[in-house]
Amino acid sequence: MIDYIDAPLPYIIGIPRCIWEKVTQARIKSLPPDVAIYDIDKKKLIHKEKLPDLPKEIVKRVNEAMEMILKNSDKNVS
Repeated sequence: MIDYIDAPLPYIIGIPRCIWEKVTQARIKSLPPDVAIYDIDKKKLIHKEKLPDLPKEIVKRVNEAMEMILKNSDKNVS
């Protein structure tokens, strides 16, 4: 998986909440500056660099898409 993580292109990796909770703030601080984390449950973006705010319409669409993905993944688990 390291080869994928080191790839010079954007990608999304999802991890379950139980694993996320094991990640400490210290590990988040040690992330490279080009890594961003989006907490879908809290709708919060964690990033080292100050990012410009996205237009509200784009944020709304991304949140709706992520919620749909999460909802569909919950159906597949049951």
